[in-house]
Amino acid sequence: FKNLSTVAIGGIMYYLLGYAFAYGTDNSDNNSSRFIGSGNFALSDATNLDRHSWFFQFAFAATGATIVSGAVAGRVDLIGYFLIAAFMTSFV
Repeated sequence: FKNLSTVAIGGIMYYLLGYAFAYGTDNSDNNSSRFIGSGNFALSDATNLDRHSWFFQFAFAATGATIVSGAVAGRVDLIGYFLIAAFMTSFV
């Protein structure tokens, strides 16, 4: 249950925010920070190549979250872990 929920939450959060933060459009045009992407949220401007890349990178983000799941097994409340997984797959 926990791993399936992790992948589901991870997929939604990586779709909405994570991919755009990691691979979104560059901020150099408006003199903003280049640290984080600022466009292509929810794959809004995505091509087929971007969608393939999203799925490949999502697998790594979800795997990272399931590794954390094993590390905190029995130490964290389920809702707390789901919040950690959502944060991890969207921002980390």
